[in-house]
Amino acid sequence: MATSKDNGPGGSDANPGRRQIEVLTERVLTDAIFDRVAGRHGRAVDEPKGGGIARVAIDLIRTEAGRRGVVRGEILVHSDDVAKATEVLGPRGFRRAERRHQCDLPIERFVSSNSPDALREAAQALRDAGIRGNPNQIVSFAMRGKSGIAPSAGALPAAFPSHPAPTHTAHVVVIDTGIAEHVAQRDDGWLHGIAPSSANVDPLTAINLDQGEGDANGPYLDDSAGHGTFVAGVIRQAAPHCTITVIRALDSDGIGSEDVVACAIKRAGELTPCPDVINLSLGQESFDDEPPLALELALATLPDGVIVVAAAGNSPDERPGWPAAFRRVVAVAALDPDGSPARGWSKRGAWVDVSAVGESVVSSFVAGVENPDTQRNVDGVDDVWTLPSPVATWGGTSFAAPLVSGLIAAAVGEGQTPRQALAALLAGASYEHGFGRLLTP
Repeated sequence: MATSKDNGPGGSDANPGRRQIEVLTERVLTDAIFDRVAGRHGRAVDEPKGGGIARVAIDLIRTEAGRRGVVRGEILVHSDDVAKATEVLGPRGFRRAERRHQCDLPIERFVSSNSPDALREAAQALRDAGIRGNPNQIVSFAMRGKSGIAPSAGALPAAFPSHPAPTHTAHVVVIDTGIAEHVAQRDDGWLHGIAPSSANVDPLTAINLDQGEGDANGPYLDDSAGHGTFVAGVIRQAAPHCTITVIRALDSDGIGSEDVVACAIKRAGELTPCPDVINLSLGQESFDDEPPLALELALATLPDGVIVVAAAGNSPDERPGWPAAFRRVVAVAALDPDGSPARGWSKRGAWVDVSAVGESVVSSFVAGVENPDTQRNVDGVDDVWTLPSPVATWGGTSFAAPLVSGLIAAAVGEGQTPRQALAALLAGASYEHGFGRLLTP
C-alpha cells in the first residue's frame, strides 16, 4: 500500500535532488528508452483528449548522431513550396493533409504510411530540390520524461509574500503540458490566478489510463505529468505577482508535434495583453541538426519586445537543441546548486546564452501516484502526492529556464522593458564558454 508524501523535506536520502541528477546522468538515451516512449505513442489519437490536443504517433529515425523522434509519416512544407513539394512527394506516396491545429502559419502537412527510412529519404529529396521542409519533428523533453525518477519531496516558503503588488504587472506565457486542474484548491497562494480551462488542463494520467497502468489509488501519473505546474511555480517564486497564462502544447508524457508547438508560440504572441516573456521548457534535437521550419516561422511572428526563454536540454553535449538554439531565443543551460556549470548532464555550446540553477529545484507539483515500475524512488518514500498543496524537488534545464523567465518578469514589474530586464540580468554575470552568463545563486 502506497503512503503519502508529507510534502516536506525528508526520506532516507539526505539529498534527493542530487540523487535525481545522478540517475539523469546514468540514464543515457538508450534504444530501450526510445522504444518505450514510441510504444506509448504507437497509435495516433484522432480526437483531442484532456486539454484540446491530440496525442501523436511517433516513429524513430536513426541518424549518425542517434535516434530522433518524428510524427509518424508526416512532413511539413512551407506553403509557398507546396506545388514543388507535391511533385517530389506525390510519387513517394505522400498526400497533402488538413492542418492539425488551426493557425495561419505558412505550413502545410504531407502524410503517408511510409516507413521511417522512407520518410528520411523523402525529406532529403525535398532538401536536394531546394524545397523548405522537414519531418514533423517531436518537441519534448528530449524523450526523457521524468528521466526514470520521480520528483522528490520538497518545501516551498510557508506563505505567499504579502508585500504589495508592483506598479507594472509582467505577463508570462508558459507553453508546456498545461496546468493541473486542482491548482484552485491550493492553499499556499503560489499559483493563484492561473485559470485551468478545457484548453490548458494537464490531464495527468490520460496515457497511463489508456495503458492500464495504475493501482488501487487509480491510474499512475504520466511520464511528464505536472511539468507545466512545476514550471509555473518556479516563475512565481521569482516574480510572485506576475500574471501567468498557460498554453498546453504537449501531452502529459511531455510529447508534442512541431506544428502544434509552433502554433502555440504564434498564439502566445497574439494574446492581450501581449506577453513580456514566453517560457519554453521543452526542446529536441532535429534529425539533421537543421532548424525546424515551423518553429522558425512561429518565432518570426512574435513582436520584437517579447523575450523567449527556452531550456537548452539535458544531455552533456553541444548538439543544438531547438527551439533554444534559435538566435531569437534565450537558451538556458544548467548550473549545480553551488553555481558551477552542470557539466555532467546539461547541454552547452556557443548557442547557449545563460545558465541558471537546474538541480534540486523546489516548486509546486500535482496530486497523484508515480509509476513504481518506471520511476526510480530516491528518497525512501512511496511517490504519492496529496492535496491541497503538493510540492516537489526536481531537476533539469526545464527548471533553469523558468528561473530566468521569472527574474525577467520581476524586473518588468519594477518598470523595465523585457529587453532592459534581460540586459541588466546578464550584465553583471560572469561568462563561461558553452554556458554563457552564469546566474549563480
